[in-house]
Amino acid sequence: MTIRMMIALAVGCSSIGCAVDTEPSEPAPIRHDEPDREPAAILEDVEMALLRPGDPHEALAVARRDAKRAGPAYAVAARRHYEEAATSEDPLRRWTVVTGIGHMRVPETRALLQEIASEPLPAHAADAGHGDFAPAAYEQMIRARAIEALRDLAIEGDTRAASAIVEGLEYPDSFLRVTVVHALLDLWGDTVAARARLRGVLREEDHWMLGRGGAE
Repeated sequence: MTIRMMIALAVGCSSIGCAVDTEPSEPAPIRHDEPDREPAAILEDVEMALLRPGDPHEALAVARRDAKRAGPAYAVAARRHYEEAATSEDPLRRWTVVTGIGHMRVPETRALLQEIASEPLPAHAADAGHGDFAPAAYEQMIRARAIEALRDLAIEGDTRAASAIVEGLEYPDSFLRVTVVHALLDLWGDTVAARARLRGVLREEDHWMLGRGGAE
């Protein structure tokens, strides 16, 4: 089975069925008497909610409502916010920004998330080892979070996000390919049929990523 065929399956989710419950949450109801928040303010609030102690669920739900309402304007601000964070030498900051953007599940951020997920690992990171706190680990986690954000968009019905995930089966980094495999199983359902389809398109040396299992 070719990558093109797998993309078609991702878009349709027809014979496998899509999972729909990776992070259930109900956004706060929209009150039309409330002024729209500026996208930059939403981004800052989300970042603070993720960094401070305590459960960020309520703050994220309110922010998600506002971000979805802002749509394209939020996506523009999100790109600017990430590019600003990327100039920093603090990978945790970039991870937090990507995590926040992912939590908002705004379809217009799809292109940014795909760019982050597919960005080549910097040479200095690849040469610096793979311990828990090595540069490569941070860089991998940033890209993995973008893949997971694409998965969440796909679960909500974004077919182009599903296609972007399938394309990630060709990423050079094996850790990121594992993340893609898990994202597809989350999207399609961890079934024997889903694993068989993935096995048909995975590189032979990547078959171990599927392990064993899958519901009938």
